[in-house]
Amino acid sequence: MPRSDPDARLGWFIILGSVPIVILGVALQTLIESTFRSLWIVAVTSIVFGVVLGIADAIGAKRRRLVDLTVGDAAIFGGAQPSH
Repeated sequence: MPRSDPDARLGWFIILGSVPIVILGVALQTLIESTFRSLWIVAVTSIVFGVVLGIADAIGAKRRRLVDLTVGDAAIFGGAQPSH
């Protein structure tokens, strides 16, 4: 499969985007299993993240094609994933 194939690039970007959350999950495992299990924390962060996504969607609506994405974009997307 050639490197220029968009499906192959998307697959690698998904893998790369998953690396930051895996590292955070392993590093903060004890904290996640105890403190972050609180229903209030989960509810508030979900609401706040939803509002942030809504604002970002309204303000930053621009279209990018898959061929325009870079490795840096994949890392940013991975780092922006919620951990719950």
